[in-house]
Amino acid sequence: MTCGNVSLGQIHIIHLTGVKAFLIECMGGTLLVDTGSSRNDAQRILRRISEVGKKPSEINICIITHAHARHIGGLPLLKEICKFRVMAHEDESEKLREKTGVTSDVKLKGGEILPLCGGIRILHIPGHTRGSVMLYIPTFRALIAGDSLIGERGQLKLPPAPSCYDFDLLKASIKRLEELDFDIVFVSHGDDVLRGAKNRVLQLIREMI
Repeated sequence: MTCGNVSLGQIHIIHLTGVKAFLIECMGGTLLVDTGSSRNDAQRILRRISEVGKKPSEINICIITHAHARHIGGLPLLKEICKFRVMAHEDESEKLREKTGVTSDVKLKGGEILPLCGGIRILHIPGHTRGSVMLYIPTFRALIAGDSLIGERGQLKLPPAPSCYDFDLLKASIKRLEELDFDIVFVSHGDDVLRGAKNRVLQLIREMI
């Protein structure tokens, strides 16, 4: 998937400027993951919210996978309009505030389970940045991976080592995914893997050894 917005059931993929955001509809609330790189991206997200039949005020939570610029540039405008709670890992929160002026309403540690979509587990996956997180949604057998994984021609790869805070730490973090049951991986950059994603992750782990 390289162009256009796509919906897979309750997960809406929003293609922005060189990155993606995700809108997740659940019983009990609607969740936004990341905000793009700019106010223009924020406007695109707002249009997508309208297209799926939601009002900005119905977006309850925004989770930031990490505080790199392409994921947080739209946050100030979206926070102002949607009034959602912002969640980011405690190791990203200060950078988020410095770069956007937005303070995290909830500082995540990893291991939290949000009471949406049957339970969304926050995974702390340090390596790309100190406080990178993934979302694990068992109900959908899906991971939203942020930049900790990149999709390329049906395969999953690690981001380039120079872009990472600690590449060896990222490798160790990815190995923990062996314990989870999933079939889909959504990535911020590249192609999402919509079938057989667990096998792709296991293949990647074997290649890292």
